[in-house]
This record gives sequence, structure tokens and C-alpha cells, in this order.
Amino acid sequence: MKQRGFTLIEVLVAVAILAMGIVAIIMLFSGGLRSVASTEDHLDLALVASAEMRSLLLKETLEEGTEVVERQGYELWKSITEIETDKTEALPFKMFLIKVEIKKGNRVFTLKTEKVVNRSLYESP
Repeated sequence: MKQRGFTLIEVLVAVAILAMGIVAIIMLFSGGLRSVASTEDHLDLALVASAEMRSLLLKETLEEGTEVVERQGYELWKSITEIETDKTEALPFKMFLIKVEIKKGNRVFTLKTEKVVNRSLYESP
């Protein structure tokens, strides 16, 4: 007499293989979601740093110094340093190095640029 169907062992093996496949797919999705969250944090830092850099670049004059600001879970460092003073003292402009660094947890995002400012803006009328 021939019976139709699967044995208990065959069913258990099939369920185990199916379960391993489902677990692998779930792990891929969770890894992707972690990557998206990490990218979102990095983008947030970049946007805040970029906005701070733009606000510094829009200023007519710059003053040397470092400022640390804490807000919304961020630690923001703004540093302005006059550079090339020996080469520009006879020229009608000053050169500044501007550095904006933002930290959140163990993530750090840094922007640096240089700006040339008319020296006459610093002289008294």
C-alpha cells in the first residue's frame, strides 16, 4: 500500500529551511534600516554645519576666536583664524580660515573654508 504525503521529518526540514530564509531576509531589512538611520544622522549634521558656515560667510567682517554652542543634542564648534598675515599685511585684504565642526554622539562632521575680507572694513573712519 502506497501512502501519499510527506513524513514528519521532511516537513520539519522544510520548515527549518524556510525559517532560516525568513530570518536572513529580516536581517537584511534591519541592516538596511540601520544604514538609513545612520545616513539620516550624517545628513542632519551636514545640514546644520552647512547652515552655520553660510551664516559665517555672509558676515561682512570676521573676528578671530572659537565658539562652542550646544543645542538640540549637538555640540557645535566655530573657529575663525586669520591666516597668511605675513603675506597679506601690505595687501588691502585679510584672509581667514573658518572651521565649523559639529558633534553628535560619536559622529563628527567638519567643514573648512577660507574667506578674504576687505581690510578697510576693520579700520576706524
